[in-house]
Amino acid sequence: KDRPALFFLGGKEAFDQKHIPGARRLDPGAVDAYFAGKDKGREWIFYCACAHDPLGLSGRAAAELYMKGFKRAAYLRGQLQGWEKLGYPLEGRKVR
Repeated sequence: KDRPALFFLGGKEAFDQKHIPGARRLDPGAVDAYFAGKDKGREWIFYCACAHDPLGLSGRAAAELYMKGFKRAAYLRGQLQGWEKLGYPLEGRKVR
């Protein structure tokens, strides 16, 4: 079985500063185009750096894909800030 694919939804600068290891960056406006023809059975996980919006860009993208038949699309509750707060590893220029 394939491992879940992890995506950061946001800008290149934010991604370069700090991201979850193994994540790929995807522009929020490119979600539809990127997922056209992709495997709807695979697990797709999204997160963003939307600290003041619990759903964020990632929750909206996961919900949109779910409605299009991607039944294993999900988002990381707590987003990047929650991951960091729990002490999980990060990569990027601003990681201490």
